[in-house]
Amino acid sequence: MANHVYFNLQVEGITDEQFESVISTQPRKMKSWDDSEYEFQEFKELEEQPFMSHCEREYDEDGYLKDSWNWYVNNVGAKWCSVDDFGGCMLTGYSAWSPPTEMAWNLVYHLSKTFDTPVTAKMTYEDEFRNFIGVDEWETEKDADDGNWDVYHDENYLDGDVMMDEYREYFGEAIDEADFEWFDEFTLENGNVVIPQDVADDAVHNFFETGEFRLI
Repeated sequence: MANHVYFNLQVEGITDEQFESVISTQPRKMKSWDDSEYEFQEFKELEEQPFMSHCEREYDEDGYLKDSWNWYVNNVGAKWCSVDDFGGCMLTGYSAWSPPTEMAWNLVYHLSKTFDTPVTAKMTYEDEFRNFIGVDEWETEKDADDGNWDVYHDENYLDGDVMMDEYREYFGEAIDEADFEWFDEFTLENGNVVIPQDVADDAVHNFFETGEFRLI
């Protein structure tokens, strides 16, 4: 089973209405805890999304996407991707093994091309076991010569080994012991008592906000 990579993608430079106009949904019915039925709008598969319309695709006679693995890797950035929440110029969800960086590229490109305006986007992501985390940013700019929209991408990726080195310096050799507990109280050399998991979470969230991984 592939590791889930959880992501949050926020776009700026357009209105909520413009963003929602390039999102395609479909109604879906589900049952709640008391067995009552309710309906909600479900995000359609990425190959059906308007903002992915410029990505070439082929379907078989049954209507399924041909060579879906390669299509997703090349156009989404992961072999599959699920969007769980959307709206307010935001997409959140999870993908397999790697973040959906190509999906983000396609989204900002489509928005700029459709509405003839520059947009920016920021995506934070983390592997479910924090083997890596990252903050990626995109911005679009119209070429003065040909009128086409160019997309510029900046990546800030942090490997789990680098994070572990920081944890080891902060918690000392105890972190390598078999009985080290991330969710129990731990006393630092200065006498302060912390919960290791809370320290790690704060460092990751600070990285998402500032681009700096720092244990406090």
